[in-house]
Amino acid sequence: MITLFTTPRPFEGYYAYLQTNALKSWSLLDPKAHRVIVYADEHNEGLEPFELASQLGFDTASVGERTERGVPLLSFMFKDAQDRADETETIPCYVNADIIMSTNAVEAVHMAASCFPHGKYKKCLIVARRWNVQVLEYLDFEEGWWDELWYKVELQGSQSPECAIDLFAWKDDRADEEDGRVFPTFMPFAIGRYSWDNALVSCALRSGAAVVDITPVLKIIHQPHDNVPWNEPDADYNRTLTSSYNSLKDSTHTLTEEGLVGGWRG
Repeated sequence: MITLFTTPRPFEGYYAYLQTNALKSWSLLDPKAHRVIVYADEHNEGLEPFELASQLGFDTASVGERTERGVPLLSFMFKDAQDRADETETIPCYVNADIIMSTNAVEAVHMAASCFPHGKYKKCLIVARRWNVQVLEYLDFEEGWWDELWYKVELQGSQSPECAIDLFAWKDDRADEEDGRVFPTFMPFAIGRYSWDNALVSCALRSGAAVVDITPVLKIIHQPHDNVPWNEPDADYNRTLTSSYNSLKDSTHTLTEEGLVGGWRG
């Protein structure tokens, strides 16, 4: 099973329906995640994340650490989610809060994780590439909703470049207390402010973990919205933390419908 977690923006304007659509899709995963944790604080994100999480049967927890401008930091949330996953022997899996996932997400992550240990690799980071399609309303999630949405993706959507990564699941080598972590430490990146996703791939590779692209077996859909400027202060801050970045092109393996293969298959 997986411990799925995220942190949303305030449910204002189009973020209200984008994030509601995403989180509702997570409640329909089959099989379901062992646990879904929404990291938010009432004075920053408002009451809406808590109300929706309660409605969907998800847990909530405090963001814990933020930048001076109030952007959640990766360091606290990822460590907290990892500790909670360790307690239940599940796989921690972060997904951005505007991502709609096909119902086989848990199965796809497990399929990849079950391949390890594999050869020289005892631990792995599992990642996926997204598709983009404009969504302008709350989805009804009635029977056939996914087929309708994916048809829209095929007609109007586009696949993001390999540098844009929205799903991170990792399987540690729990038998090795010293070097068994995919992420020995979590740097305090500002979530959603560029560079941090590629830096995580680099961190995993440096730790000796395999990086597995599961895009061929998992469809994740990003609902486009306005992006923060490239030179926004928290984006600049992220780039001060490391100069080492990798993309999906640097994946050591790809999970296909036929199974695990070496290298990145695009």
